[in-house]
Amino acid sequence: MSKQHAFEQETITGIGGNWFSKESKWNKFKGVCFELGYEVRVTGGNFLTHEINASREDFDVILDLMKH
Repeated sequence: MSKQHAFEQETITGIGGNWFSKESKWNKFKGVCFELGYEVRVTGGNFLTHEINASREDFDVILDLMKH
């Protein structure tokens, strides 16, 4: 059974700040996910949300990898 984790883009990019910095963080996140074989998709709804085919624990590891 595949696991799914829903999140908002601001979890990755932060709230406020420079658009170029946010775009850079988002692209780095998507790149790390792609390299590790995860798929990120937009789920929509009232708020623009996203989903990744990873557990919460795997999601946290991806966030840690982005710091390096």
